[in-house]
Amino acid sequence: KNKNENVQFKGYLKNYESIAAGPKLGAAATTISKNTSLPRDIGLTDKIISEINEGLSLVTYFGHGAANKLETPIGKPSDYRYSQGAHPVFLYSGCILGNSYTVTSKGEKFILSPSKGAIAWIAESSFSFVGNLNSYTTDFYQNMAQENYGKSLGKIINGTIKDFQNPGNLFNEMQVLQKTYQGDPAIKLYSPSEPDYGIKVKDLFVTPQNASVESDSFAIGIIAKNNGKAINDSFAIKINHTFPDFSTETLETKEVKAPYHHDTELNEVNNKAALEFFLPSSGVFPLFPRPFSIVNKRNVELMVQSNNLFLKNGVYEFQLDTTPSFNSPLLQSSGKLQSGFKANWDVQLPLAKDTTVYYWRARLTNQGKQAKSWQDNSFTYISNSPKGWAQAHFPQFKSSSTEFVKLDSINRKLNFTKRVSDRYLISSAGTNSDGFDFIRYSGGLLYFAGVTQGILMLAVKPENQARFNYPSPYNKWKNRNTVDGTSNDTTSAIYEFDWIKSSGEVDTQVVNDFISHIDSIPKGYHVLAFNGNKHKFGDLGESFHHAMEKIGASKVRSVGNEQPYIIFGRKGAQPGEAEEFTYNENNSTPPDEQTITATNIIYPLRDEGTITSSTIGPAKNWKSLHISQKSLEKASRDSMRISLIGITKDGTKNTLKNAIKARSTQIDWINANQYPYLRIKAKVFDPKNFTPPQINNWRVIYDQ
Repeated sequence: KNKNENVQFKGYLKNYESIAAGPKLGAAATTISKNTSLPRDIGLTDKIISEINEGLSLVTYFGHGAANKLETPIGKPSDYRYSQGAHPVFLYSGCILGNSYTVTSKGEKFILSPSKGAIAWIAESSFSFVGNLNSYTTDFYQNMAQENYGKSLGKIINGTIKDFQNPGNLFNEMQVLQKTYQGDPAIKLYSPSEPDYGIKVKDLFVTPQNASVESDSFAIGIIAKNNGKAINDSFAIKINHTFPDFSTETLETKEVKAPYHHDTELNEVNNKAALEFFLPSSGVFPLFPRPFSIVNKRNVELMVQSNNLFLKNGVYEFQLDTTPSFNSPLLQSSGKLQSGFKANWDVQLPLAKDTTVYYWRARLTNQGKQAKSWQDNSFTYISNSPKGWAQAHFPQFKSSSTEFVKLDSINRKLNFTKRVSDRYLISSAGTNSDGFDFIRYSGGLLYFAGVTQGILMLAVKPENQARFNYPSPYNKWKNRNTVDGTSNDTTSAIYEFDWIKSSGEVDTQVVNDFISHIDSIPKGYHVLAFNGNKHKFGDLGESFHHAMEKIGASKVRSVGNEQPYIIFGRKGAQPGEAEEFTYNENNSTPPDEQTITATNIIYPLRDEGTITSSTIGPAKNWKSLHISQKSLEKASRDSMRISLIGITKDGTKNTLKNAIKARSTQIDWINANQYPYLRIKAKVFDPKNFTPPQINNWRVIYDQ
């Protein structure tokens, strides 16, 4: 009942909040806590009632209590105004709040209140202890949000007891036996089986509302929600600019984590919305050569048109170069050319080398701010080639649309994007804490114990989350079954280095083996480690600390011999780059009695994705398709599958052919009257090195 205790209890609630907000449950949570050392804080009651009236599934309390009293009063059942059928479950971690055996307790009042109160009440019937309360509630949240997600409250409590119980520990048994459940054990919290992403027209907006093409920028806002199950996934937000000929330019591609509380979906009709808005235009539009045209002669006429068709006295300027930055020694400029709403410039290409890509741009210099902006374009020179479309220089691929592939414009290569992985949750207990050491992976229990006298370590390959795993006497723990806690035959790759002898002395051979283990971890691997019940970090010498610094540690030198410690590092990182966690200095509980938890998400690379060309055409007759590709590694398992997408005059898209293997093939079978436009779609794979095959160039020959 002091400020330090308030901070401690709030920290517990924040940890529960992070578990509930994670995969599967994906809950939105609000934490309300005392800021006074007085026994009760009645000033929070109205806020608590207001939050519950908004509609909640679960209300969790952690603090002191009696059968009818809490440190933060929650009012009477009659104070609540939530809809019929929207009754929350109340979970209390505090003394006597579940005592329904002697007096009419608050739980009974809430459960028995007609059309009000609670649908279930879970609380202690007698006195309890902070450490056990926190451990039990943490396990309850893990079971509710992950391990037993979607199951009844009875099943969740049953799973909680299995995870929490420690036979032979009297206080542990007391906690299990006195946790009282008032309600129907078959009740389930809201737990959909699939995600349900939703977006509405009102959730799309442009700001400022008076934006025009002369604005230096404007923002497109998108509000996405998931009303279903939260899964570790991501989706790409793309902004495509579609031109009158159905060609598109990808202005922005950003992969974001899928919202937890906001495809197989529960509802397939709420995941699309369209926003139309008009930007007044100025400037110029390129007429010839068409975007990405093949030019077969060195003498070229560049032609543009003003977007203001009534323009009579325009002053135009053209530039041509072999680089999109227009700063090479081959740069040519037209100077200022006077014309009406059209302008042209005749230029000779400086290089006669085939498959040379030329960039050109034009602008109006006397028609306002936006008109002075350059309009860029490009074409490919191939001597005596048939007319067609080509992209043969990496910057040209910016016009393509991608999925799970991104363009690295600095190194000029295609890369796979990252995806959101499962979450690792680690708990580490001080020597004299009543908490436990464990590591969970997506709700699955990898390791659970409280007797290790040293350190536990897991290393994970960043590209695909493969665990660093080799036979070793230190690699003895098996993967655990998340349902019944039993082990299977596969090692978990949790290496346990137990270097404290029964005499209390340090076993230097085990420490040396630990150092060798760190040295053997491949560079770049993510490393997760945490201490056992005893570790004596301060007595292990410089070799130990140097080894820890190889994974980015810097605080380990200051960790006391009996204090909790967790590290999320990376092999090859510099000291200080790792995330390190130890005891809470603001907590009045001694460091060696504290239990800490931390979560980590690894973002592995995807191993497949797509890149789709800009629109090609219009064509009178389609002739042939040619693609050149390469691998970044000599020993590569990457591959590419080509599809052709036909586009009708009204913009309807249809896949005409899949899995084209030949890199040069005839496409004259496509009816250009029906499909005057095409797009090339390349699906790229690399399950070994996670580097997609690179496109050197792709060409389509057709009659214009």
